[in-house]
Amino acid sequence: MVDRLGLKTTKHLNPYKLQWLNDGGELKVTKQVVVPFSIGNYKDEVLYDVVSMDATHLLLGRPWQYDKRAMHDGFTNRYSFMHAGKKITLAPLTPSQVIEDQTSLKKSKEVANEKKKMSVYASSREIRKCLSSHQSLFILMFKDHCLLAEFPADLPASIVSLLQEFEDVFPKETLKGLPPLRGIEHQIDFIPGATIPNRPAYRTNPEETKELQRQ
Repeated sequence: MVDRLGLKTTKHLNPYKLQWLNDGGELKVTKQVVVPFSIGNYKDEVLYDVVSMDATHLLLGRPWQYDKRAMHDGFTNRYSFMHAGKKITLAPLTPSQVIEDQTSLKKSKEVANEKKKMSVYASSREIRKCLSSHQSLFILMFKDHCLLAEFPADLPASIVSLLQEFEDVFPKETLKGLPPLRGIEHQIDFIPGATIPNRPAYRTNPEETKELQRQ
């Protein structure tokens, strides 16, 4: 969300760790960002901690309430506070507004997915079309996982944009050979003279026992 808004992050003065925001386990909060926003006539900017979340929302939580001395009416679910010398009241959406908001969000997602499908289809069609004339380029790209610094002059613009869009997927330099030998990071030492346990996990009949012992 921060990247899409084109906001510049700063280093967090007091980094800390969180555990509960997503399924990725523990994460460390190391960046902050100032986000300007508006809710109706209320315009402000807040210093936020930047974290990886499955949701992309601006959270006006306890720090914001503390700074604004916000008063919350639990019955009407309204927040009132003073801002720039004026009293601001933030009211919740009505049920009809919630439905309208969800409907518009669903439509925008459907339109975005449709555009994405059409773009992928057009790109794959262009790739198939150009594969015969630029076979060496695509073999180099997909087999060796690298991109050419300069594209052929007759390569369609859609293919060039596709390659540039996914440029970060392909490393600039490919590894040659196997990775270097590394030391043993974990090992279990046997007690001198001990034998490795080799016993069945459950009872067996005499014939199976003999065969296991023979093997």
